[in-house]
Amino acid sequence: PSLFSKPRGVTIIGASSKSGKIGNAIVQNIIQFGYPGNIYPVNAKSTDPILGLPAYTNVNNIEKNDCDLAIIVVPSKHVPKAIEDCGKKGIKGAVIISAGFKETGMEGSQLEKEVSSIASKYNMSIIGPNTLGIIDNDGLLNASFANSMPPKGNISFFSQSGAMCTSILDLTADQESVGFNKFISIGNKMDLNENDFLEYYNQDEKTKVITGYLEGVVNGKSFLNQASKVTPTKPVILIKSACTEDGSKAASSHTGTLAGSDLAYEVAFKQSGVIRVDCLEDLLGFSDAFSNQPLMSNNQVCVITNAGGPGILAADCISKSLHGLSLASLSEETKEKLSQVLPAAASYQNPIDVLGDAKASLYEKVIEIILKDDQIGSILVVLTPQTSTECDLTAKLLGELNLKFNHDEPTDSTTKSQHDKKTIMASFIGSKSVKSSWNVLNQYRIPNFYEPKHAVKALDAMWQYKKYLNKISYSNQQEQEEEAPLENIDKEMVSKVLHYIRHTKKHLATGGFEAAEVCTGYGINFPKAKVVTSVNEAVETATSIRYPVSLKIASTDILHKSKCGGVALNLKNEKQVHDAYELMMHRVNKAHPDANIQGIQVAYFAPQGQTELIIGISRDETFGSMIMVGIGGVLVESIKDVVFRVAPVNKEMAYEMLSEIKSQKLLNKKGPWDIEATVDTIMRVSQLSIDFPEIEEFDINPLMVYEPGKGTCCVDMRLRLSENEFQK
Repeated sequence: PSLFSKPRGVTIIGASSKSGKIGNAIVQNIIQFGYPGNIYPVNAKSTDPILGLPAYTNVNNIEKNDCDLAIIVVPSKHVPKAIEDCGKKGIKGAVIISAGFKETGMEGSQLEKEVSSIASKYNMSIIGPNTLGIIDNDGLLNASFANSMPPKGNISFFSQSGAMCTSILDLTADQESVGFNKFISIGNKMDLNENDFLEYYNQDEKTKVITGYLEGVVNGKSFLNQASKVTPTKPVILIKSACTEDGSKAASSHTGTLAGSDLAYEVAFKQSGVIRVDCLEDLLGFSDAFSNQPLMSNNQVCVITNAGGPGILAADCISKSLHGLSLASLSEETKEKLSQVLPAAASYQNPIDVLGDAKASLYEKVIEIILKDDQIGSILVVLTPQTSTECDLTAKLLGELNLKFNHDEPTDSTTKSQHDKKTIMASFIGSKSVKSSWNVLNQYRIPNFYEPKHAVKALDAMWQYKKYLNKISYSNQQEQEEEAPLENIDKEMVSKVLHYIRHTKKHLATGGFEAAEVCTGYGINFPKAKVVTSVNEAVETATSIRYPVSLKIASTDILHKSKCGGVALNLKNEKQVHDAYELMMHRVNKAHPDANIQGIQVAYFAPQGQTELIIGISRDETFGSMIMVGIGGVLVESIKDVVFRVAPVNKEMAYEMLSEIKSQKLLNKKGPWDIEATVDTIMRVSQLSIDFPEIEEFDINPLMVYEPGKGTCCVDMRLRLSENEFQK
């Protein structure tokens, strides 16, 4: 992508002298916004000058060899030739503005593949097709057909939608505090995609905040890896749309049902430290905050307001924050200082109400006291326009305090503060009376929000990111011993079981005796079990295993065994086993007369544990296998208290997953349980998902977890293989 930053020369293939044509607008933008390199318009029909520049009928007619970048605006059917010509000229980067490719259907998709093949032959990097173009403030290059240049700043943006680009350009045209360094419409992502631009922006010294709009990712695993490399140094804020499905696939397992269509993105974003937003307002608001304010040192927020109602709204939003913001309790020392400057009727509690007649000087005194309180991590200044409110002056004084306390280097009028930096947000509420104040706040790089709730959301996002950085820092400080490979894993045995399931040619889902073999093959404790074919053998096996036992019909044709009487539990003697066997065979043969029945599985009936969990696998088309753990047993569907991670899951992640289960009281109701053994089981399920990606869904439910040191036991398991893998 660096080819697109500061090219020595740019050619526009499909340039036009006619006003209103995209080929004309792009040439106009490149000239107008000060690009310092050579510009070469190419028009196959004419060599007449275009906007005062010499034109060429073919890129290979350009005498100089300084052309590094081509902007292609010709009809889609002519794009293959244009790319071929660029390749022969030695041009290594191209932005294909033209539409008419895979977004139009099969024919367009084939055309896109042809273009990709030609570009690969010449080792060219391509943005697009079907793109608005690219804007680089650092390189003074606007090679797009947008009608403006974004304000200059430290935010870089990429978007799958050109319309999102133009919307953001218009929304930020008058906002000095939301400025962009690089602004790229990535279109169909034929070649370069979001993973490339994450890496590109991460390496760019003038980019502080990375933002984007996505409808999907090309390679989920690569995205996860790349985002995880970027987020420790730069915040990544993304809109991910297309988060619903018109028709969700029918899922045969609890894990599949609970996973949902959009959950994989939520999990991957959280796992890699990406901050997800669902609207442009939050994308721009969060970008403003991260771009212009330092991260807070703690989660304690102080609200300063001249109106009770908005202050209470802000406090409510803080208490409901998703990532743990807290309304700060003011120290006695701070309250004493406040009492010396506030009028008697004012509130010394948090929110601090300076009253409706507060002048800018009072705001200044109160804010400075709070800025010197190291117990507080962030400040939200709320202002409503009233008769005596000095809106502009308050904004200016707030800005000066921001410079004094938060800037790394003192200016002529400030001295560096010895206190921790604090995140400062403003919510100057109104329109006509405060509009000029917003401009003042923008000049001082104070993020301003029309309502306190949006300011709190931005603070919450910054605290979310701060916690993520703290977690990474803690992990890095620990002595990281390389995790030993899991023992007692028999891949060959499990491979044979899955091969058998595939070739029954009736069902790709199973439980029962195959389940026991899969668990045993990966070192997951499963009750002793044997498939028998007669009532006498059932009794003998039950006696040798020891009572109590369970009986379960063994048939790959019957998935939901309990519905047809194919399960009997907690049988305590020979007579109960004898009667249950006879009754089960009668009921199952009546319900499924054509089923292939291998026999009945006799298994030791595992005792109740300290707690019951569910552990599962759900395969996502984009990110691969996701591992789930949560409250299991009969409560799994009603409570739906589960946690997901994209595989592979290591020991640290497994512990983290268990800690994120919300119903901790329910987990610990009977007392301590074997967390170490549970972590081991989660890691074994994760390894199973990596070794056998054809497993579409997998449940262990319940997993009985016993007292510390006593281990776990898989009571029941179900899996389903992917139809796609099966067809291969």
